[in-house]
Amino acid sequence: MPYKDKEKEKAFQREYRKTHKEENREYQRKYREENKSKLKSYFKNRYINARELFILKQRKYLEKNSKKMNFKRREQKRIYQKEYYQNPDNQLKIKARSVTQLMVVTGLCELCQKRPATQKHHQDYNEPKKVQFLCASCHKQIHGYGLIAVEVN
Repeated sequence: MPYKDKEKEKAFQREYRKTHKEENREYQRKYREENKSKLKSYFKNRYINARELFILKQRKYLEKNSKKMNFKRREQKRIYQKEYYQNPDNQLKIKARSVTQLMVVTGLCELCQKRPATQKHHQDYNEPKKVQFLCASCHKQIHGYGLIAVEVN
């Protein structure tokens, strides 16, 4: 049914899609099954072309807006740090870290005794000088998986 008014045509199409949802779904499913290889090659080519275009657009945008973006990142970082340092929950952590900042991490990991220790871990921030020297993987395990660390004397 050809319409001279584009708005009326769009309204008719919207209404038709609403009332014939199941028929459309069935038709689309059937079409996808019959034309799998055709669709696969179409989307693959579309992805390759779109990717190249996207990369070009992204480069152009970065060249044009790099100073503005760096400023935004710095501003966001400044806001985050301000909130972090003003949060009373973090005050104990900040104090404990400042006490241990000058401690040099040496030797093997206190948990696995296999890899060199590269990180410090506080079990209790109320005792800032009580620190474990751990390798990165053991430190991740303690925080990520809730493993209990060995007591430090």
